[in-house]
Amino acid sequence: MKPLPPDATQWAHALRQAAAAEDWPQLTLLDRQLQDYLQQPDRPHERDLLQALRSAYADAMAICAAHRSRLENEMSRLASSREGQQAYAQFSETEWT
Repeated sequence: MKPLPPDATQWAHALRQAAAAEDWPQLTLLDRQLQDYLQQPDRPHERDLLQALRSAYADAMAICAAHRSRLENEMSRLASSREGQQAYAQFSETEWT
């Protein structure tokens, strides 16, 4: 696993890149590393860092939401297809028996 990038621009880029690649393990790792960093009392939390992270998280959340929507649509399509196949199979069985 890659270590956390050292500045706000790199953190934001890494978050966006992991989300765009749908690399959920990397996105989870970055999220945990950022939480750990932000909770350190001896680290100054620069305004630029927090603004860059807010923007990157918003982008990552939008990508995740779009992915979730695609998955929901695919699952719905598969369920409809399965129901149609089951109905066809039941209809076919009744016609031949």
